[in-house]
This record gives sequence, C-alpha cells and structure tokens, in this order.
Amino acid sequence: SIGPLYEDAYYRLGMAFYGEGDFTNVLSTFQAFVGEFPESILRSEAHAFSGDILASWGDVHLGTALVQYKLGVKTAVTMVQTDYATMAMARLLLKLCMCKRAMHIHIGSEENKK
Repeated sequence: SIGPLYEDAYYRLGMAFYGEGDFTNVLSTFQAFVGEFPESILRSEAHAFSGDILASWGDVHLGTALVQYKLGVKTAVTMVQTDYATMAMARLLLKLCMCKRAMHIHIGSEENKK
C-alpha cells in the first residue's frame, strides 16, 4: 500500500532533479507524477515547471511548453498556480509573436535586396 507521503515525495523527487539541473529526469518524473496522481494539488506546478524547462530548450519546444502551461492553468487549484501558469504562457506567446514578427521583418529585408 502506498503511504500518504508518497505523492509529496514523488513531486519532490522531480524538484530535486530540477535543483540538480537534470531536466530530462524532471520531465519524465513530472510526466509520471501527473499520470500517477491526476487529482493532486501539485499537478499544476508539475505542468508549469515542465513548461519552463521546455521553453528554455529553444524554439522547437515552444509549442510543447505552451501545452504544459495550458495544462498548468487547467489543473490549478490556487490563485498562485493560476497566475504563474498564465503569466508564463503570456510570456511565451509574446516571445512567439516577437519571433514571428522578427522573421517577417527579416524576410521583408531579404526581398528588398533583390
């Protein structure tokens, strides 16, 4: 039988990997955590931290990071969780808009050289 502290210990394992900079293990631990504890009050935080890691890995992971932030908002049970995931999502969307605008400007300047 799983004891009452197992959920908290599992989440803290992910955070320990985060503190060590072992981000691949953070993602796998948090993915397993949200599957194992679908009703956990820590689920939103696991999604938000996963989003942070994915967003830091570059443009190719931004879409997946956005999904994690959305799940963070959807599963939030406190205002702090909602605020964190929402603001992280807003920063990411702003970054995506700025990248798209920069790409548009770059393409326009290349066309003007012709």
